[in-house]
Amino acid sequence: MTKILGKSVATAEQMAAFLLSKNPNPKINIPVETFCRLFLYMGALEGVRGDLSFIQSCKETGYFAFNGTVKPEQNNYAGLGTTDVNTPGAYFPDEATGILAQIQHAKGYEGTDLVYDCVDPRYKVLIQCGKLGTAKHWEELGGSWAVPGYSTKKYASLEEANNAKDSYGYQIVNMFNEMIGYEKKEETTPVEKELPLKGIKICIDPGHYGKYNRCPSIPAYYESEVMWKLHLLQKKYLEEMGAVVVTTRKDANTDLALHLRGQAAKGCHLFISDHSNAVGGGMNESIDYVAVYHLCEDLSATCDDISEEIAKGIGPVISRVMGTNQGYKVLTRKASNDRNGDGVMNDNYYGVLHGSRTVDVPGLILEHSFHTNTKAVNWLLQDANLDALAKAEAEYIASYFSNTEVNIEDKPDVPYCIRVANVGVGDVLNIRKEPTVSALKTGQLAYNDPNKYTIVEERNGWGRLKSGIGWINLYYTKRS
Repeated sequence: MTKILGKSVATAEQMAAFLLSKNPNPKINIPVETFCRLFLYMGALEGVRGDLSFIQSCKETGYFAFNGTVKPEQNNYAGLGTTDVNTPGAYFPDEATGILAQIQHAKGYEGTDLVYDCVDPRYKVLIQCGKLGTAKHWEELGGSWAVPGYSTKKYASLEEANNAKDSYGYQIVNMFNEMIGYEKKEETTPVEKELPLKGIKICIDPGHYGKYNRCPSIPAYYESEVMWKLHLLQKKYLEEMGAVVVTTRKDANTDLALHLRGQAAKGCHLFISDHSNAVGGGMNESIDYVAVYHLCEDLSATCDDISEEIAKGIGPVISRVMGTNQGYKVLTRKASNDRNGDGVMNDNYYGVLHGSRTVDVPGLILEHSFHTNTKAVNWLLQDANLDALAKAEAEYIASYFSNTEVNIEDKPDVPYCIRVANVGVGDVLNIRKEPTVSALKTGQLAYNDPNKYTIVEERNGWGRLKSGIGWINLYYTKRS
């Protein structure tokens, strides 16, 4: 039988070719190959066969024709919560979240603990019904994931359908075997590889040079060295997706003035500067958020708008992959002087972003958590983690540039619970009517408040409380 856990065998190219052979016009909002790659990536995150999850989705959606109860805009590819024709089931904010939920649901049946925060709204149902750990193999999902899980017109019982290898789980495996066979039969007429970033030019700045910004307690970590590795992986994945990639330096030991690094992006569609952050002079285990800085608002240009849109989308991607307790922040910082001499005080404080703005290119600084946080440092020192991070970032950039209708205003993996943290002794965490420090105060939480609180929405580093009383700054919290 075929285990639910394991490494995928099929490639994204195989999966895309098979799908298009069945349905040349699937109702998917991003390039088909990119969509298939999400199954492989999310599956790898949880250790589940993403290629078989993809086939399960093909079965559930009629090869993404969505002619049943579930509709494309739900991003629900396995009928999660769809119990009858009048119940459409769960809605997910984006493709990646919907796929991750499906994969976590399969892992729930298998019984192994989840690696990442649960986004599957039906996972609790598995717990309530005692179904956690009841199916180690795809073939065992008939009568569980799908009920009754077989054709009642052809078979008198699930056992009879299983013996004929024609129940729900067996059908998924049979379709998978067909896909693998299909690829072999079509060897002489390969499907042209989709390049979602064809025609897009991106400039990557690997941040600092040499041996710079060492972790205070883990000597192996230098920000400069780790970000150099990361930018090479980003370059690889972006180029695989068709982008032309230029970098701000040819080797890890060459320095270049800040504004010149930004100006190296002239003629590009996007500039990225890779970093990890720091706080204080030593280690601080309570601060680990991802920070994405974008261009300051400028009414005379559009590059700042694009910069902000991408920042809002890529921030939660980085946070989700790295598993930061404090999520992410989308930020901007103005210079205290008129750097370009146009008489308007809207210039960027950071030299690299000032440089990219002067050549009219959307710019971002990506702060990949803090190298003053032990957990973040150990995570970033793992090459496999850097690879997953670079791939996820590249895939988000591809989704943005390949589909102008993509929803950039990310909806994070809410709800989740938090506790008060990082608040000084005797101080309080204010609750505001709106997600800004200037908004009306509607309440407060003590620095030593022991309770858990549920966050149901995130916006620019603030979280809205489920109680409806208002918003709190997530910087002063930790996930619980």
